[in-house]
Amino acid sequence: QTNLVNETIQITLKEVLTGVEKEIKTAINVICNQCLGNRIDPSKPKLNNMYAACSVCDGRGSSRQEKEFKIKIPSGIPNGVAMESIVEGTKQKALFKIVYESNQNFKTDGQGNVTAIIHLTYPELILGTSKSFKSFDDEEFKLKIPKRTHNGQIIRLKGKGLPEGIRDPSRGDLFLKTEIIAPFISEESKTLEETLLQQLNEIYSGTNKNDKQQ
Repeated sequence: QTNLVNETIQITLKEVLTGVEKEIKTAINVICNQCLGNRIDPSKPKLNNMYAACSVCDGRGSSRQEKEFKIKIPSGIPNGVAMESIVEGTKQKALFKIVYESNQNFKTDGQGNVTAIIHLTYPELILGTSKSFKSFDDEEFKLKIPKRTHNGQIIRLKGKGLPEGIRDPSRGDLFLKTEIIAPFISEESKTLEETLLQQLNEIYSGTNKNDKQQ
């Protein structure tokens, strides 16, 4: 017998990568040990040719009991799937929905690929820089951002995503999208900002002219 349990188990992306064992506490229907689900007590005399109801479960055949047990979630399990597990100490099964914890920093595509944002200042985009980045599994990367990197440019870290399937050793990719950090501009700095923008426009205009001439 499978108990349809209206519960979800949330797991982190790191747990999706490694697999995890979770302790679960939930209420399920447990078959009565006395009548074994038959709802009657044959040891008592019949009344009007009918057996008396089981005194342990009051003739229900089962009872709602709170149980604690462990469930092993394999690596690479897809988001939103239902998982069946035998409840320890019983012959019954429980059904749970596995969902990924909501994460503002990392987005998944269901095929093992993960996307994240790496924030850079405008000087870092123009001049280049070295940047540390910690992934969802706590692995740290030292990234070399080249000069003249574009805002919205994608940096691909091959094989650093999630498993492509359950217990699959193959991993998707981690894609980092560059995003410029807009600085706060005070009233005193607006003139400087306007001057800088004018100079940049002149530089871009000159670049475009050179490109056309070539």
